[in-house]
Amino acid sequence: MSNLKLFCFPYAGGSAIMYSKFKKYLQKSIEIDPVELAGRGKRFEEPFYESMEEAVNDVYEIIGDEFEKSHYALLGYSMGSWLAYGLYKKIVQNKRRRPEHIFLAAKEPPYVKVSDKILHVLDDEKFMKEIFNLGGTPKKLLEDKNFLDLFIPILRADYRITEMYMETSLKEKLNCPVTVFAGENDDISINDIKRWDEISNNGFSFYTLEGGHLFIQNNVEAICDIINSTLYSSSLAL
Repeated sequence: MSNLKLFCFPYAGGSAIMYSKFKKYLQKSIEIDPVELAGRGKRFEEPFYESMEEAVNDVYEIIGDEFEKSHYALLGYSMGSWLAYGLYKKIVQNKRRRPEHIFLAAKEPPYVKVSDKILHVLDDEKFMKEIFNLGGTPKKLLEDKNFLDLFIPILRADYRITEMYMETSLKEKLNCPVTVFAGENDDISINDIKRWDEISNNGFSFYTLEGGHLFIQNNVEAICDIINSTLYSSSLAL
């Protein structure tokens, strides 16, 4: 196989730019393709999603014929993990070419309830305090009104569709190899994140990395090394 596309989905409040450093560390035969979600980046003027299903349908349409044009893998971080899982189910339902591998990070499966907290309904001050406690957001940004005016609506919209979404069925298994990453100090327990192995039918790998929920910020090279070795050891990218 000469090349492989890696479609990437961001965490809540994130945009495609969060994956900008990956290109430096990924093998040249792995073409990274960060998917921009509505309401941010170059799609800033588009309305936010009303549901996780709407978000999944949107990214499915964005990728479109690319499913058939080349072999590919999916990478989702936190909320992006649920997007990747939802996208996989839609791909199967529509009998499209399935991904060669799925990488998921910093999120439990959607049928696992880890908290009773509903953050998206909080006022701005309490909402951002909760976000700051997750780690990774510099305090000086939280004191920047212009930044908050732009960032809070995006983040709140993403939290809303995530917190209102819950799957109770285990019917759709992941019939491709799955690799899951977790932060050693994430508020989400490692055991809950590891529960992706319950619906993985074709190989499962699990890695813990130093850091909290946003461990990606300080572990780009390490994550890319695992992606490279995983895809190459599977003879997916040459």
